Amino acid sequence: MPPRLSSGRILAGRSQPERLRSQLCVLSRLSRSLLLVLGMTASLAAWGAEQAGTKGNDDLLDPSKIGAGRKSMQSEGLIDPSALRPSTGVQPDSLQSKAVRFSLDLPSDARGRADLVVQSLDGLSQSCATRQLRIEKLDAEARELEQRLAALRQEMVAKMEEYRNGLFCSGCNQTKSEILAKGETFPHPGQHEIRPTPQQIADKERELQAPIDEAEHKLTQNRQQRTKDLAERDEVLLQLIAGYSLWVTSVSFEHSIILAADRASEERYKIERRKTEDQLSKLLLEWKLVPGDVAKDETEKYRRERDAWTAIQQRLDDQRSADLRNTKSEYTRAGSAARNDCERLKGYFDRPGLRRILDLEVSVRIFNPEMNFDALGGFYRMGDFSPSRNGETLSEVKSFVDRFRASLPTEFLVINNVIVRGPSAIPPGLSPATAPAAKNPVKDLLDALPAGDDRKPKPPGG
Repeated sequence: MPPRLSSGRILAGRSQPERLRSQLCVLSRLSRSLLLVLGMTASLAAWGAEQAGTKGNDDLLDPSKIGAGRKSMQSEGLIDPSALRPSTGVQPDSLQSKAVRFSLDLPSDARGRADLVVQSLDGLSQSCATRQLRIEKLDAEARELEQRLAALRQEMVAKMEEYRNGLFCSGCNQTKSEILAKGETFPHPGQHEIRPTPQQIADKERELQAPIDEAEHKLTQNRQQRTKDLAERDEVLLQLIAGYSLWVTSVSFEHSIILAADRASEERYKIERRKTEDQLSKLLLEWKLVPGDVAKDETEKYRRERDAWTAIQQRLDDQRSADLRNTKSEYTRAGSAARNDCERLKGYFDRPGLRRILDLEVSVRIFNPEMNFDALGGFYRMGDFSPSRNGETLSEVKSFVDRFRASLPTEFLVINNVIVRGPSAIPPGLSPATAPAAKNPVKDLLDALPAGDDRKPKPPGG
């Protein structure tokens, strides 16, 4: 029976090289056990600090803390690299759920802003259409009033000229032109021409001036109403354009947030996957250093360790695949919501009277966060169109736009209102860059173990 390792000593009967190799093996095992205890302690402490840090965190939307939040997210690990002996109960957290938990924004924030903008644009477009139709009606009434005023003034001049010259009938008190216009004889038979007194002239002038004054008053009211409606309509037009821009910003932000969460998930997956690869490589190296007579008795222990690490790898792969599916689902949902918004906006902007003055092609678009504040809809007032508030900003809108401007520029491609990912497209599955670079070390480890093990797992991706 081959000699067995004992705690801190080696049984006699071996050559000097064998004893030295066995001693190294014992020291290696002891150091690994110590590192495992330290690693688990550090992990528990880090977990407790994380839980304490996430409570009461009310400043997640503070743009000044964007860098700090991302840094802490990237530095936190799912696996302690010092722990060479993983627990069989290790369950890797959802990579994307952790990214979202540490993210400063959620897709629902941007989607909620987009919904609010679309709702406000409904009433805003109706207000603009109403004022435009009223302006057109006022313009038509003004033209009629101006024509009537011109006729009344011309008529007054002609009648007063005749009246002052006494050219009216003593019987009916009508002027010569009025009697002749009827085809009658001036003056009427048995009557004669008379000259009016100053009082009669003044009375006649007031009589002819009354309809003129009434028409002028209506025209003044018309112009005043038109001036008010025109100022409000022009402000509504500016707000409609700003609102549409803010909607595009919301859609852009929603997709950028989804992308950021996916990128965080991918980066964390690469880091944690690399840790498991390193541990398997170390395990294989240690296995090769174990003396042959000892390796036979240590096979089951190394097999358990190998299975634990490969199981963690599989869970990481499964979680990354689940995160990818969730990301694609999020993109599908966001794209569908954007297209539905687009159809609603087209209906709003096609209202009678509005399309003639609003040259705005509504489509799903993506803005770059490097655009200026105004172009991103920063001056939209969520439905208010008072001309006196022109140039004002709402704090909620300013905060939202500032957060978007603080995000990283992302390339997207939009074709027929469908947002297609650009050069940074999501891979359809685990690409060679993200999936198992540890395939060869695992295969080597499996091949190195003695035959006859019916429970050997397949290498990830094999």
